[in-house]
Amino acid sequence: PHAKLAARSKNSARPRPRYIKRQLRIVVSISIFVCHSLLLALLAQEQVPSPLHSPSNVAISAETQEKAGAVYHLLGHVEVNYADMRLNADRVDYDSDTGELVANGNVHFARPKVNEEIWASQGNYNLRAETGTFIHVVGSVGALVRGRASLLTTSNPFFFEAERVDKTGSDTYRMRNATITVCSLPDPTWSLVAREVTVHPNVSAIIHHSKLRILN
Repeated sequence: PHAKLAARSKNSARPRPRYIKRQLRIVVSISIFVCHSLLLALLAQEQVPSPLHSPSNVAISAETQEKAGAVYHLLGHVEVNYADMRLNADRVDYDSDTGELVANGNVHFARPKVNEEIWASQGNYNLRAETGTFIHVVGSVGALVRGRASLLTTSNPFFFEAERVDKTGSDTYRMRNATITVCSLPDPTWSLVAREVTVHPNVSAIIHHSKLRILN
């Protein structure tokens, strides 16, 4: 009897082949699951865009770029493109959460579809609201300006110089201490000098406290 019990206990301690196969299947399945999960995690990490990549509808380029939270700090030959707008400057801070641009140095704001050009020393512009403010401005709307020559592209183009221009909508300009004319700058045949001007291109202009200058 003791020999039979010893044989039984010895046989029961030895794993059966089917049980071994089942264990191997479980181990292999767990290994595949873990490896697959790790692979997916690595792929997910690879698919995360670079923190310096702007949102898909805004294209930015600059000599150097830094990012802190939602704000991009762009320096050197900066260019920002969004919809029909292009902005160039020496330096731009762009907040991707609010759509706000703050530009400094050789600022050039352009909307080629309507031939709108603004050159300024500094400015800020909101991409979503299409509003902004520019300081020490020279600009034109409705004309292609190439050096001292210009080609009129609408029946009501205008050229302007101003201490400040507030762009209060996609097609509304409020200017302070401004000179406006339909003749190309810097030597127009006639011009209006005014403390305050509000212009709606191709619609109307409201001019306050103005002087008309003809041939200087």
